[in-house]
Amino acid sequence: MQGKNLKAMLGETKYFGVKKKIENGEVKKIKIVEISPNEGTDKPEFPTSAGQGWKWIKDNNIWGSTPITIETGTNYGKKQGVYWERKYPIYSNNYFQGMNNLDAGLIRIVGRYWHKDSTYVVKLKASLGTKEASVKLKVVKPKTIGAKKDKLIDVKGNEYNLDELIIKYAGLNGVPPQIIKGIIEKESGFTNAMRWEPFFEIRYNIHKKDKNGNFTYWAMTKSRYTIKSENDIGEPTIPTDHSKINNNKNLYPQKYWGYQGTIWDLFYKNCKEVNPSAENDLYPNSGVSKWPIRLRAKWKSEYLKYYNIKFNEIGEENDFLFVSEAEFEAISNFARENANNSTKNEFDDGILNDPAQTRISSSYGLMQVLYTSATAFLNYPKDYYTNTTSETAIHLPEYLNEKDISLKYGAEGISYYVDQEINYKKDKKNKNWTAGFERTFEIGLYGYNHGFYKNKNDRYTHKKYGYDVLKRAQKYLPGN
Repeated sequence: MQGKNLKAMLGETKYFGVKKKIENGEVKKIKIVEISPNEGTDKPEFPTSAGQGWKWIKDNNIWGSTPITIETGTNYGKKQGVYWERKYPIYSNNYFQGMNNLDAGLIRIVGRYWHKDSTYVVKLKASLGTKEASVKLKVVKPKTIGAKKDKLIDVKGNEYNLDELIIKYAGLNGVPPQIIKGIIEKESGFTNAMRWEPFFEIRYNIHKKDKNGNFTYWAMTKSRYTIKSENDIGEPTIPTDHSKINNNKNLYPQKYWGYQGTIWDLFYKNCKEVNPSAENDLYPNSGVSKWPIRLRAKWKSEYLKYYNIKFNEIGEENDFLFVSEAEFEAISNFARENANNSTKNEFDDGILNDPAQTRISSSYGLMQVLYTSATAFLNYPKDYYTNTTSETAIHLPEYLNEKDISLKYGAEGISYYVDQEINYKKDKKNKNWTAGFERTFEIGLYGYNHGFYKNKNDRYTHKKYGYDVLKRAQKYLPGN
């Protein structure tokens, strides 16, 4: 048995097959061969010819149940550096379409872990009777991941190389770097973004109170960063050395919002549906900003109620023969104003009149990590009021806008939700996932964006976010 050293870049896919040398009707040896996908279809297939005297082995048994083993040595990583499966992804015009089974005898390898201080080498082995063949496969750093992003400005005004950081945290967390770069493009446009998430405050009941009127969500009673009034926005206060911030509109300079009044006040200032004169339309009832169902239902029912009241009033005056454009505008304004007042004061026992939590209910940074998700699922430390001094509270929500912290917790977030799906399916960590590599990441991306909650089937029906990220990722495939 002879070993041959090959390389796979972090995030790169390679396909392998096995052929056998036949002499006088007897198998003399077998050999592992890299297989290139067909041009035009990208489908991995055995070439027509395996070479004179050779024949392809089209049988999955050639790989056995454990085709990959970890090589050991000085500074070798302890993780299995690659993922393997018997599926391949289908793309059409860069859009992910799903997974297909590989032809029998083919195997797919994806470079999954890499770090500059560790070496990740695995052995790929095949056997046929007493004949064996193997190759060693080393995961290496890609030189490029699409168009360079090597001279960006961080939140403190310093220049840095984003691609290097993406590769670092991708390699540590087993996330293809192209997926991380696709998320950054989608979420922040490669900027130091901050976005208040009013619908998170509503959907997940962070303002919920018990029968005694006390908040039940930990951050509303224990966090150092809960906003209580204009003069109390948490301690430590907003960092002063963050000078390059935007609000997802790629505009400098911006600043963290701090105290902005109530949830309704801030929502009203930034939603043209409830306020046609709003300065911005950050929260339209469409796309990723679509209102929570309960809020939408409340406002819409109130709007229609008052619309009908005013319409009937004006219609009766005109015997319903003619309603002018100006009268229609008056009807709409009347309905909107009353729907706003009713929703503001009646929805969920008036929570929209609580101070907007623009610190703890915001998404930050390149990957738009939500502070509450980072503390709940990703081990970002919670700073409690029990900390005696502000010097011991060093995990501000705004620090998630700093490049290393944003990428660390963003990459860990993707890995967390991918692992949730792997565990749910009872799959192995780096082996032939039930749904396939890209599909599992697509499901994990849904969790990253939306969370996995009571209805576990949501992750299989809501594909839009992962679908979009995987399309963007195709621009950032690893290269030499």
